[in-house]
Amino acid sequence: MPKHLLPLQSGQVSGKMDGNRVFATRGGQTYSKRFTPPKQPNTKAQKEAQGRMAWAVKLWQRWLTEEEREAWRGYSVKGRKRSPVSLVVSRPPGNTLFIRSAIQCKRAGFEPPRLPPKDPEPQPVELSLSRKGKGILVEWVPDLSWVLGPSAKARSKESQPKVELSLAVTSPWLKAYLSLFRALAIVPLSQGKFLLSSIPKAKRFSFLSRVITPDGQISRPSRVQFIVSG
Repeated sequence: MPKHLLPLQSGQVSGKMDGNRVFATRGGQTYSKRFTPPKQPNTKAQKEAQGRMAWAVKLWQRWLTEEEREAWRGYSVKGRKRSPVSLVVSRPPGNTLFIRSAIQCKRAGFEPPRLPPKDPEPQPVELSLSRKGKGILVEWVPDLSWVLGPSAKARSKESQPKVELSLAVTSPWLKAYLSLFRALAIVPLSQGKFLLSSIPKAKRFSFLSRVITPDGQISRPSRVQFIVSG
């Protein structure tokens, strides 16, 4: 854990100092630490993630106005709670919240949000699985409050939340994941179904779903397991 050498109250300080020191932020506090070069395997997934992160950071620094950044900071502070023992931060700093929301929006095809979300956190969808031909049909019941919106008029597909579906192979003995979840698709919530055309070469695997809203919120994950018979 880096030693706090120069606590700063301003979250606007970033970049390198003289020598091998850099500024970093943790728990809302900015400090300097020694620069440690990170490992760079340079995989395709890592480069894509780095590109999304750099894009979102530029949005925070150059796209948002100071008033909009202050709104995100205020949104972060409202989510913090104190315990009798120590400060418990239930929300990250405002810039982290915006960057997270912007990246989720980019992945789902939404415009990044300028202001913090006002809607409540979306609820996860419950998946049901069935065989269909050589594949698997994944179905869910859309939350009508999100599909219709406050005015009870159907939202366009562009303004509806989306469901991100992922897949992982599981061990029949250890009941543990043998591989990380890999993304299958991101589809509109109102679509209600997704067809996986071919079954993985495994006897047991799990589906994971998460709901992503147009303002960049993401629901808790929902998991369901499928066992190939025969």
